[in-house]
Amino acid sequence: MYREIIRAATPGEYYGQTITIPFLDHLLMMLNNRFKENARKATLGLCLVPSVMRKTHELRHHVDSLVELFKEGLPSPLLVSS
Repeated sequence: MYREIIRAATPGEYYGQTITIPFLDHLLMMLNNRFKENARKATLGLCLVPSVMRKTHELRHHVDSLVELFKEGLPSPLLVSS
C-alpha cells in the first residue's frame, strides 16, 4: 500500500493531516449517505402546504411517499390513502 509522505512541523499537525481530516471526511460521507433518502422524502412534506397544493397536480405520489415514511407516527394512515 502506497502512503504519501506527510510533512508536518508538529506531532499535532501530523495527526491532524493523517488521522483527523480523513476521519472527518469519512464521517461526513457516511452521514450524507445515511440521511440523503429520508431528507429527500421529508422535503416532500412541503407539498402539503395549502398554497403549494393548489399549484401541484401530481401530489398523489408525494403524499403516498410521505405516508409510507411516517406511517408509524400517523394516528390513522388509512385515512390519508383516500
